[in-house]
Amino acid sequence: MTISPSQKRIRKPTGTEIIGITGGLATGKSTVSALLRRSGYFVIDTDAIAHDVVKPHQKAFRQIVEAFGQAIISKDGTIDRDALAQLVFINKTKRKELEAIVHPEVKKAVKNIIDILKKQKPRLIFLEVPLLFETDFHKLCHQTVCVTSSQSHQLERARTKRHMSRSQALARIRAQMSLSKKCKRADFVIENNAGKKELTQKIKIWLKALSCSW
Repeated sequence: MTISPSQKRIRKPTGTEIIGITGGLATGKSTVSALLRRSGYFVIDTDAIAHDVVKPHQKAFRQIVEAFGQAIISKDGTIDRDALAQLVFINKTKRKELEAIVHPEVKKAVKNIIDILKKQKPRLIFLEVPLLFETDFHKLCHQTVCVTSSQSHQLERARTKRHMSRSQALARIRAQMSLSKKCKRADFVIENNAGKKELTQKIKIWLKALSCSW
């Protein structure tokens, strides 16, 4: 099957439906989101929001500096995300500390954006969250999809698109919930082991499946 729906009973919404998109490192979540935007759908990118909430003078920025020190501040005064990532992806305690600072601020911003978008009465709003289940963002969603791919594809994309070494990519993959667990919890699964053309076709089939569950 191109799209794998779960056997869970899907609750039908009475208004705008929030669809959560998740997956692992370099599995193609952002590519799926970009294709949805091109088709005219609203897509909320929590990674972009996370960048905003940690900008200088924001509450989360001050808390992160207090927790992790001046070493994670870059020359331009912003948080050095690479330096911070190196700290948290090898230390579960520090990672949890960072998440406790950032995720509540992101969730607050997401809820505000959803409220604004709902005024336009769209049928679907997509929410891209890498840690959808780990951070309980799935509770904001009517349905969820996990974008998955083989680890070899993940490592190759991480190398070519994110300029990450194999060890860096593996550290991030191992720090997150496994793809198999995410797939079991998701309502739909999209495998992304081929090119963009095939992925586009799978998205079309998935959107039809969403329409049928409406």
